[in-house]
Amino acid sequence: DAPPGAERGQVSVKRCVPRRAVQAGDYLWVVEEGVAKRQPVKLGQSAGDWVELIEGPEVGKQVVLEGAGQLEEDGQRVEVEGEAKAK
Repeated sequence: DAPPGAERGQVSVKRCVPRRAVQAGDYLWVVEEGVAKRQPVKLGQSAGDWVELIEGPEVGKQVVLEGAGQLEEDGQRVEVEGEAKAK
């Protein structure tokens, strides 16, 4: 089913991530093939524990939620325990 307002063109699709994925307000870590990569972001509106991405990873990219503060540089190996993704 389409969300309310879709039939009138009043719905915009937004990319969102859990707020805790965002580090220092301007980047987050994405995971590609078990390796963390720093990804700059530009944030939009927030609702509860979620924040909109104006700029950042594509929908479906895995993002680091736990241990992000311990990452220091691109290329660090990470262990994936869940399926946190931009949506």
